[in-house]
Amino acid sequence: SDRYFFSSLAYQSLDCDFDFVKSINNYPLPEFLVYVDVSPEVCRQRMEKRGGNEELFDRLAIQEKIRANYERGLELFSDSDMKVIRIDGSQTPEKICAEITAAIGR
Repeated sequence: SDRYFFSSLAYQSLDCDFDFVKSINNYPLPEFLVYVDVSPEVCRQRMEKRGGNEELFDRLAIQEKIRANYERGLELFSDSDMKVIRIDGSQTPEKICAEITAAIGR
């Protein structure tokens, strides 16, 4: 699992320079990257359904920045050999799982 690299770019870059975060998290890229793309608005709806207290990264403005940082990281490596599998995260968990399974051939 290499979720840490792209998560680091997305989350640590909220408070630090993006290029600095990239430089201290210099890992080999995975063969496949599964990116479950969910709009901040859909995230907000799901968070409201789950209830409970708002957490640090739950605010809409923060979610928008996180998503933008993920997109920036994906764009940065768009010319690499890494295969990005972009999944529409607004679907049901079953559909998301089926798409991932189909994409990686298992």
